[in-house]
Amino acid sequence: GGGDELSAPVGCAIYFGYMVGCAATVPMIARLSRRLASSLGEALSISVCLIAALVPPGLAQLVIWRFMLGCGISMCLTLKSLLVSERSPSAVRGRLGSLLGMCSAIGLLLTDLADAATHEWRVLILLGAVPSVLLLPLICTEVDGTPPEPALPSTTSSTSVRCPSAPRCHSTVRAPCACASAGSAATAPR
Repeated sequence: GGGDELSAPVGCAIYFGYMVGCAATVPMIARLSRRLASSLGEALSISVCLIAALVPPGLAQLVIWRFMLGCGISMCLTLKSLLVSERSPSAVRGRLGSLLGMCSAIGLLLTDLADAATHEWRVLILLGAVPSVLLLPLICTEVDGTPPEPALPSTTSSTSVRCPSAPRCHSTVRAPCACASAGSAATAPR
């Protein structure tokens, strides 16, 4: 039928957005704090959902909105996993990481149930903003007892050393560099 020809670009757009969002997250956290980068991902998800629900539908617009939503969701999932692994107490770290994956699966299930109940695409898009709306205030709030965010590497810091593979690897490292794992890893003074 005609619907099958249209479902491929609409369905694939979000996955291409996931890939681009994940690729964009790594350089983003090198320049911004993890919290700020996560907030930007949440804001992107909220904005896309709200704008897409207000714009008249069309195949091109739907593909674009799903791509951008995929970028925002993947940024959020990547950064939430990183924040959970870095900042949660070791006694509950595994449970929190599992809970993150479980909540994603529950969200997909609830979306399918909402689709079966309403068959209204605008409702589904607006429901996509709910997790971001709930999480954004939590991301922007510092919780007592939470360890500080890891410092970003600085190229001007006196404790940083240049990677021994400097012509090939242009990173400034504070710990053994991944590219120098063959034996002569540079370590910064503690």
